[in-house]
Amino acid sequence: KLFTSIVGVVCGLKLCQTKVNAFKATNRNSILKTEDVLEDPFNDAELNQNMEWRRQREEMLMQYRNTVATPAYGKLREMLDEGEINRQEFRDRLLAIKERVMLDMQIISFGIAERNARRDYVYNYGCVKW
Repeated sequence: KLFTSIVGVVCGLKLCQTKVNAFKATNRNSILKTEDVLEDPFNDAELNQNMEWRRQREEMLMQYRNTVATPAYGKLREMLDEGEINRQEFRDRLLAIKERVMLDMQIISFGIAERNARRDYVYNYGCVKW
């Protein structure tokens, strides 16, 4: 069965290559050459640069989470558990921390200091604007 599957895949690949060659032969004068499409479409200098920028931002976000956001919540929770603040104070302070953390994360991720800019963007355009 394995041999039959491998033979089928090889034959299928040969058929695909034959069709690509036929396409090349009939479309030699087209603006978009088959060679352009068959090259790696994801190897783009601008894309690679933006991927590196994104990777750096992800690292910054993880560092922010570990050094600011998580400890801030932990300290607030500790204050509640120790009886230093009541539940309402905890909720109020947690909301303030949440708003600040969301703004800081938006600045790190997108470079925008306007409150709720990302939320508004997603509301208007979805995940990305085309």
